Amino acid sequence: MQLGDASAEAATALQAYVRTLQGRFGARLVDVLLFGSQARGDAAAADGSDIDVMVILDHPAEHDLSEARGLAFDIWLTYRVLLSIRAFSRRGWQELGAMHSLFYRNVTRESVSLLPADLRS
Repeated sequence: MQLGDASAEAATALQAYVRTLQGRFGARLVDVLLFGSQARGDAAAADGSDIDVMVILDHPAEHDLSEARGLAFDIWLTYRVLLSIRAFSRRGWQELGAMHSLFYRNVTRESVSLLPADLRS
């Protein structure tokens, strides 16, 4: 997991979030991407900004994407690190790419995967 300039607290919180996602979704967890100012390395340490995280799930049930976002609240309660979660199905994420979405291009360009390479699908 490469976190660039993330603080020790942020790195610990992100690792805990990824472990929680792996435990909950198992092989359906396609990827977890850090993006935004933390991934670019231009987040100010004292600015208190949230940490942008993309969660991509394969064949999510109706409530899974919401649950992926909700799990971040537990991380905030424990670590006091605010994760801003965007959750997509693999298909939905691929559709954004096919539409040449600016959001998709930005995330793809600047993101850092938080999953070990052997677990990404």
